Amino acid sequence: MKSFSSTSFAGQHADALALATAAVKRHPQALFTDFQWFLYQGQDTVFFTAFSTQSYDKDALCNMVA
Repeated sequence: MKSFSSTSFAGQHADALALATAAVKRHPQALFTDFQWFLYQGQDTVFFTAFSTQSYDKDALCNMVA
């Protein structure tokens, strides 16, 4: 999965932030990651995501929504 970070660019952080600002002014989704594009394309769907220390298997997921 791609992501944007100011450390991805050589040089000053201000220069990288200026480039990023210019990119999103022309196209608001210019710096979206693949996952953000996935969520954006499903405009009629709401996704809730969160990090968890608990792992889930199929049975646990089925039990959660039952």
